[in-house]
Amino acid sequence: FARADHVEATLGAAGWLVDPGDAEDPLCNAERVAAELEIVVTTARRWISDGTLQSIFAPDAEGVPRRWSRLSDVWTLRDRLTDRILLPDLAEEFGVRYHELYQSVRRLGLDLEQHPTSRQFEVSEEAVAILRAEHERVRALHQRSMKLAAAARRLKLAISTVRLLVKRGDLDIDPETDSSGARFIPRASVERY
Repeated sequence: FARADHVEATLGAAGWLVDPGDAEDPLCNAERVAAELEIVVTTARRWISDGTLQSIFAPDAEGVPRRWSRLSDVWTLRDRLTDRILLPDLAEEFGVRYHELYQSVRRLGLDLEQHPTSRQFEVSEEAVAILRAEHERVRALHQRSMKLAAAARRLKLAISTVRLLVKRGDLDIDPETDSSGARFIPRASVERY
């Protein structure tokens, strides 16, 4: 006991002394992490163990070593999760199916971060702007043109006949396409024919 200060200083310098935290920044177990982040306890445990949430090993009240995270680290992760934009959320905002937006991401060559455990794609602000512009372009395309198959139904012709009409120049072809890669015919051209 006479050398307790020296022992604590030596253990702290070696990285073996764990500061239990204080009332301002306590250590949190998985249950507290789950409550703070409003997630299930199993997800909290996984995030603590896989490094998504910074953690330390320290004994609990019974002396069993467990992983703990500081409340400040939990709040930092909470703020980061609040600010992130996920690809499914963006698809819902645009009113398109997830796979359509994912195809646009691939076609545009956007590099999105993917969480190692949830496999969710996080979209940066720059990528959101690019995808929003692409979505507006595709929406404008669908307003002014229709797919070749839709034009065939509208004209009550076979698709092969519509292809021949395009080849002969009787129907125009839109130079743009969407994530499907399908050919589009301007509505004005279909109405004219």
